[in-house]
Amino acid sequence: MLINVTQLENFYSGTELGQTVSQSLANQINLVWPDPVGGTVVGYGFASPVLNRFIAQNERVINLIPQQLGINYWPSNQANKNVQTIESNWPLPSSGIERVVIMHGLEISNNYSNPLNECWRILAPEGQLILVVPNKIGLFSSNKAVPFNCSWKSSGFTLKKVRQLLINHKFQVMDHYPALFAPLGAKGISGQLTRFFESACRSYSMNLGSVIIVVARKRIFLRQNPGIGEAVKSGIEILKGAKVPNPKPATRTTRKTLNLSPIK
Repeated sequence: MLINVTQLENFYSGTELGQTVSQSLANQINLVWPDPVGGTVVGYGFASPVLNRFIAQNERVINLIPQQLGINYWPSNQANKNVQTIESNWPLPSSGIERVVIMHGLEISNNYSNPLNECWRILAPEGQLILVVPNKIGLFSSNKAVPFNCSWKSSGFTLKKVRQLLINHKFQVMDHYPALFAPLGAKGISGQLTRFFESACRSYSMNLGSVIIVVARKRIFLRQNPGIGEAVKSGIEILKGAKVPNPKPATRTTRKTLNLSPIK
């Protein structure tokens, strides 16, 4: 079963469960980035449910939606911020974005390198990425009530796989947070009980949530040719192997050669 923008919009905006999920994810992202960004925040995939806080803070927000999802208008009460794109060519300049959130973007990709390469390209040096992906070993990874069901297109991700993907694409992994521990959609599971599950399970560092939230940043490393710029621990090392000087008293001949005063 493939997912599309209409299904996602209906879930997050049209159901109480969807609003609980979006609020839980948004709360976690707010903990990671508590301060105003002071720049541009880009979403990729279907990240609008967790981007509203940045709009409220008057940040510049752009939400890129890959063409395989379709397109919709968002937010409904403001100028549209959704832009359809192909996953291998985002319509943004290089090295100019402070924050990126990828949600419902990696698991639908035909090639994980496409969105990750583009994300690295548009991020400014030290710019940060939050990646939200289905957790393959989550307690409710096959839960069809939420759009992180690993039986859709992707088989899901493990934390080890996500970390290696990010490292392979030149990101430095900073931290990770499992989320959505409650049996979402189950009868009798209220929003309040869901929040209790989130708090209790996170405090025990359990990696069994339905999703994994990984924080990474773009690092730029200068290339260095072998043998150039090697550190010298001590100036004494430079003299290793040199002969120890053995000065001798100057004779009349050496004094005459050096035009020194005669010995009295």
